[in-house]
This record gives sequence, structure tokens and C-alpha cells, in this order.
Amino acid sequence: MLDFRVETFLTVCRTMNYTRAAEELNITQPAVSQHIAHLERDYGVPLFAYRNKKLQLTDAGALLRDALSTMAHDERLLRDRMRSSATGARVELSLGMTLTAGSTWWLRRWPTTSGDTLNCMSPCAQAARASCWRC
Repeated sequence: MLDFRVETFLTVCRTMNYTRAAEELNITQPAVSQHIAHLERDYGVPLFAYRNKKLQLTDAGALLRDALSTMAHDERLLRDRMRSSATGARVELSLGMTLTAGSTWWLRRWPTTSGDTLNCMSPCAQAARASCWRC
């Protein structure tokens, strides 16, 4: 579980406004300021700076944003996988590729298992794989 200050930081990065971030998070603006100040003390660098009265990320802030965004995404995926594992649910896999690659290479190599079928989303994909599997 990521620290609650991570969500605050990422929200400020997205809105570039402490007040709007506070509104989205349903906390006070001083709490947002305290969360950011805590992270700045913890990492020992300023994360935001005002330039011409406009809030901007520092280079260190941009590095932290990128790293924390990845971590937050990974945590969401981990939670989903853990829940699926606990309930025995199947994990959905989405792939995107050109029709040519999908119809001539990938679909002919997709392993089949008893009773499993692929979920066809587009009519082109359905037509391309009609000879391999039924949709």
C-alpha cells in the first residue's frame, strides 16, 4: 500500500493546483501543503516551484512523479491480480495489433484449451480468425 501522500502528490501533479487537489481528495488545502512539504523534507529536494505565479514541477518533482505513477499503476495491477487469484477469476488480457499481424501470425499461434475461446471485439478480427476459432 502506497503512502497516502503519494496520492496527494500525484493529484497536485495532475491539477497543478493545491486547492483543486484538495477538493478532489476531499481534504483541506493546508493538508495538501503539509503532504507536499513532508515529501520534500523526506527526499531533501523541492518538488514544486512557482514561476511567474504559476506552479511548476521541478526536475526532481518530475522524476518522482514518473516513478510514483509507475508504482501506483503497479499496485493497482497487483491488487487486481490478488483479488482474481483469491476468487479463482480469470484474468483478462487485451492485445492490440494490426489486422495483418493479428490474422496471419498471432491467431494461428494462440494456444487453445478446452472450452476457452477468445473474445472477438471487432468484425475484422472475427472474419480474420473464422478459420481458426469460432467467435
